[in-house]
Amino acid sequence: MASTNSTATKLTSVVALRALEPRNEPYWHKLGGTHGAFVGFRKTGPVGNPAGVWRGRLWHEGEDGAKRQVYETFPKAADFNDAVKQAHAWVAHLAAGVRADDIDVTVREACRRYAERVELYGVGKKGPRPETAKQLRDCYRRWIDSDKLGNVKLTDLKHHHLDDWRGRMLTTPIRGGGKRQPASMNRDMASVRAALNHAFKVGMTASNAAWRQALDDMDGAVKPRPHALDRAQLRDLIAECNDDLARFVEGLIRLPMRPGAVAQLDVGDFDPKTKVLTIRRDKAGKGRQIKLPAETAAFFARQCAHDGVRRMPSLPMFVRDAVNDEEGPQRWHKDTWKHPIKAAILAAGLPEEASAYTLRHSTITMMMQAGESPAVIAHIAGTSVAMIEKHYSHLQPDDALNVLAAVKL
Repeated sequence: MASTNSTATKLTSVVALRALEPRNEPYWHKLGGTHGAFVGFRKTGPVGNPAGVWRGRLWHEGEDGAKRQVYETFPKAADFNDAVKQAHAWVAHLAAGVRADDIDVTVREACRRYAERVELYGVGKKGPRPETAKQLRDCYRRWIDSDKLGNVKLTDLKHHHLDDWRGRMLTTPIRGGGKRQPASMNRDMASVRAALNHAFKVGMTASNAAWRQALDDMDGAVKPRPHALDRAQLRDLIAECNDDLARFVEGLIRLPMRPGAVAQLDVGDFDPKTKVLTIRRDKAGKGRQIKLPAETAAFFARQCAHDGVRRMPSLPMFVRDAVNDEEGPQRWHKDTWKHPIKAAILAAGLPEEASAYTLRHSTITMMMQAGESPAVIAHIAGTSVAMIEKHYSHLQPDDALNVLAAVKL
C-alpha cells in the first residue's frame, strides 16, 4: 500500500468516505513513491453514502516533451487499497512508454487498428494487403467483437483472460457440427497474437506476458502432406462431381492456385484475346497475371460464357447451382466446396485425407516432375521459391546430375 500524506483528505476507510461532501472535483491523496502522482475519490453520493468513483492523476511528459496532467478512472476499484494498487499499475504503464491516449485501448480496438494497418501498409515490406486485412476482420468479428475478451484493456490483460478465451473458442461448435481442429484454432489465435504483438511493439501496452504462452499453438495441427494424386485419380475425382463442382475442381487442377483464389475469380479476370488470367485476390497479397496455354485458356473461356455468350465481367467465373438457384449464380466458398469435394473423393476411392488443397499439391508435383522452374511454379501458385524448394525439390533429383554432366573437359 502507498504511504499516506497526513495533510491530505483521509480516504482510507468507508467511514471517511461517508463523511465527504459530494463534489465534481475528486478528493486527492498523494501517491507515495511517484512524484506528481495522486489517487483520488470523486464523491457522488450524499453525506452518509460512500458512493463515488476512484481516479488517478499524474504529471506526465508527453511525446512533445511538454508536461501535462493526465487522468485515469478506476471503476473496478473496491476501496482505497485497491485504487492505490491500480493507480501504481497505471503509472507503471505510462513510465514504460505507453501513451496516455492508449492507456484505455481494449483488445477489440487493438485488433481493429492492426487490421487497418495491414490494409493500408501491409506487414513488413510487403505493401498494402487488403485481402489479408479482410481475413483478419472476419476472424476478429467472430472471436473478439462478440466475446468479452474484446472489452478488456490491454493494460489489464492477464494470462487467464486469454486462457479462458481459448477455452471458449475450443468448445464453440463449428458450422455443420463437430469440434474445431487444431489447425483452425492456430490460425485464429495467430491473427489475435499478431494484433497484440503489434500493440506491444508500438507501445499500446508495456508487456506481452499475458499472451506469451496463452496463445501458443496447439499440438497436432501439422499434418503430413498427403500424397499427390496422379492423372487417373484426378480424372476419377472429376467423374464423381456434379457439373458445377466438376468445373470448379477442374479449375483447381489446371492451375495450382489456392481454392479461395480460384473461387474469387470473376469473368472479367480472363482476357480470351490475350489468354491472360489476372489473379487479383489471393493469400499472397499482390495480384499477378498468368499467360495460359491454348487448352487451359479454352477451358477458362468456357467458364466465362453461357450458351456461347460471354457473361458479365463482374460475375463469378466458377458458380454453383447456377440453374436452380433463384438468387442467381453463387460463388463457391470453403463451406460450400469442403463437404462436396470430400464426398467425391470418397466416392472415387481416393485417400481419405485428400482435400481441395491436395489438388494444388498434385498439380505442383506434376509441374516439378516435368522439370519446370521452381520460380515459374512459385509465380503461378502464388507462393515463394523457397516454399516450393522446401517441399518439392526432391522431385527433381536428377537436376544436379544433368548440370554436372554438361561440364566436360
